[in-house]
Amino acid sequence: MFDDRKSAKLKATSTKEERELCFARFYERFPTEAEREEVIYRTASPYGIKCECGNLVANRKYGERTAICPRCKKKASATANTMFHGAKRLSAYCCAIFVTGEGLAISANDFSKRNGIATSSGNIILH
Repeated sequence: MFDDRKSAKLKATSTKEERELCFARFYERFPTEAEREEVIYRTASPYGIKCECGNLVANRKYGERTAICPRCKKKASATANTMFHGAKRLSAYCCAIFVTGEGLAISANDFSKRNGIATSSGNIILH
């Protein structure tokens, strides 16, 4: 059955060259931390931010996580009620989404060093 077939060995991590190329593509595509965070904001709330009062807030400035609701004058967050709610380093999440989308296998230790976060945070983000 499965043993009869030649199966490719699964790698625990990608090679150093693969990691370097992938991160080079990532930094070329998203050179600044603000651009990485903006991608997360646009992904989390593509049509605007929904305020607690029910109003749709579409006047968020580029790179800002929050906007003021014109109706109730309260702050509304682009990441509220999403998996990014309360996340401190959104650029690390953007990086994780990119590298896993590219098929890169990377350890939490290497990922955390490249993103300037704790290894435990890197492990949580990657999983």
